[in-house]
Amino acid sequence: MWAPFMQRDSQSTAQRASVYMPDPRVQHFWDLWRYTTRTLSAHLNIPFGDAWDMFAFFEPRLTWKEGLPEPTMWMQNRNLKVGIPYSQEALEEELKAWLE
Repeated sequence: MWAPFMQRDSQSTAQRASVYMPDPRVQHFWDLWRYTTRTLSAHLNIPFGDAWDMFAFFEPRLTWKEGLPEPTMWMQNRNLKVGIPYSQEALEEELKAWLE
């Protein structure tokens, strides 16, 4: 999920950045109104302006019905006091578990 937080953020910059995750199982979305950020912020108790540079994992084929389901794991790259701090190793380990 891509959303505008910095002045240079746009749908076209998000599309260009999506090449770093070229796997066909990865889906990229542009959230102009930052609905996802507001929802994640409330659900994970993160101040709204800090809920970006995050990775959230959810069960495969999960149907989102009433509200946001609980992520199986999430990490952040904002030096927050909540969540797992981002590291490339932690992200790769989580992704490998999903791909096995």
